[in-house]
Amino acid sequence: MIRDISNDQWNKWKAPKGEVFKCTTVKAVAVRNDGARSKIVTHSYFVDPEMNTRYTLPVISLVTEYENLFDNSIGLYVNENYEQRGAEWERPVHVEFFETSGKLGFSLDAGFRIHGGWTRKYPQKSFRLYADHNNDIGEIKYEIFPGLRGTEPARK
Repeated sequence: MIRDISNDQWNKWKAPKGEVFKCTTVKAVAVRNDGARSKIVTHSYFVDPEMNTRYTLPVISLVTEYENLFDNSIGLYVNENYEQRGAEWERPVHVEFFETSGKLGFSLDAGFRIHGGWTRKYPQKSFRLYADHNNDIGEIKYEIFPGLRGTEPARK
C-alpha cells in the first residue's frame, strides 16, 4: 500500500481489487555460540490446496530486504529512485522460479534493478535480473521458456 511509486499522471497507483494471493517467505541462518554464521537460506512457500491449478503461467518469487525497495534513500521503487540506472542501483535478491504445477524450477541469489524507459514511472515496474551478482553463476541454466532456444543469426 506504498503510494510514492509513480509519477506518471496517466497511470496512477490503484489499490488492488479484492484479495491478493501471496506466498510466505522464510529466511534462516544458523549462528554458533562463537558468532560464526551459516549461509542464509531462503525459501518461498505457497500454502494453498489449489496451488497446482491456481496459475496458468509460472510464478517467480523475488525476496529482498524491505529497504532495497522502499527505503527513502536506497529503495528502488520510491522517491523517483526508479529513474536511477547503473550497477550502484542494483540490489540483492533471492529468486525462485515455480512451474504452473507448483514445482520449484530453480532457486538462486542474484541482483536486480529497475528496467525500462518510460515504464519506470508506472506503478507496476519491470525488473532486470543479474545472475552474476556477488556469485560465480553468471547465467541461469534452466529452460524458462520451453522450446525457445535463444536468438538465431539474422537471415538475409
